[in-house]
Order: sequence, then structure tokens, then C-alpha cells
Amino acid sequence: VWSLCPNTISVPDYYAISKIYSEAKHRSLPHLRIADLRIFSFFSRHIDLDSGCFMTEVVKALLSEQCFQTPQQELIRDYPHPADLAQLILRCSREKHINKAVDAASKAAVSKKEILDLFASEFKLRYEFTSSPSGIASPNGNANTYLPTGAMAEKLLNWKAAHTSLETLYAETKAILEYYGKA
Repeated sequence: VWSLCPNTISVPDYYAISKIYSEAKHRSLPHLRIADLRIFSFFSRHIDLDSGCFMTEVVKALLSEQCFQTPQQELIRDYPHPADLAQLILRCSREKHINKAVDAASKAAVSKKEILDLFASEFKLRYEFTSSPSGIASPNGNANTYLPTGAMAEKLLNWKAAHTSLETLYAETKAILEYYGKA
């Protein structure tokens, strides 16, 4: 549970405060068609590889053929496929009366272990666990689990993602590796 103490606001709070402010402002305008898409994690072939996220660090290790070092702590994330996200945006745009926040989610979230196992077998990723804490960025600090809380898009819009997070990460990483001639 997140709570705001105005006298001790720090960098990890900025993102949450901006989201709360904008969503509250949008809900105060119920006559307008507004869909606030909440994207908890995102990865595509067009991502800035220097962004410091878990997946960009994995891809950089693959491209440089270096051993990926990561803390053993498990992470669980949800990465909607770019095509699924585009379909969700289209679905929201077709709604005549929408003024809601909608969580963009994949068909299934993924754990760090699942990612590392697949990438080791499919892309020959070498990795080792370190004892140091993760320096990988997350909008809410260093949360181990960062994903949508329910099937909000399905309930509100009768919409379901076609791809799992693992399928998304595999396809988008493969595209990056092909682009750099490493596939």
C-alpha cells in the first residue's frame, strides 16, 4: 500500500503522484472520452537499449556476447505485445462512453527465471547471479512484482491480449538480434 507523506516526497513518488493527478483530473471530466492506459512494463524492438531496464540489459549482453549478471531476486513483470497494445488503443477509441483507467496486460505475465531459461536455450544467453542488489529502474522503486491487478480491459471492453509476455519478449528480442546480425 502506497501512502503519500507531503514532507518526505522523493524521486520514487514522482511517477505515482503524476499518475494520480492526471487520472483524478480525467475522472473529474466524465463527459469526455478518456482512456488512461496503464502500461506496467513495455518492451519492443524500438526500445532505447541504454534505458537501463532489465530487458535492455539482457539484450545488450546478448549483443556483446557477454555474461549477463543479475541479482538472484525473482522479478515478475507483464509486457503487452506492441500489436496487442495497438488493438487495445483501437478498442478504447471505438467506445462511445469511456472515461476510465484501463490496465494494458499481456495474456500472461512472466518471471525473470522464465525469461533467463528461454533466452539461455534460444539465444544462448549466458548469465550468473550476483549478490548485489538490482540497479534496474522501475517506476515504483525496486518492486519484485509489477503488474496489472486484474483483467480490467477484458471486463470493461471485452478485450483480451493475444500474446503472453514471454512470447512478446522472445519475438521483439529476436527482431533486435536480427537487426544487428546476431540472430
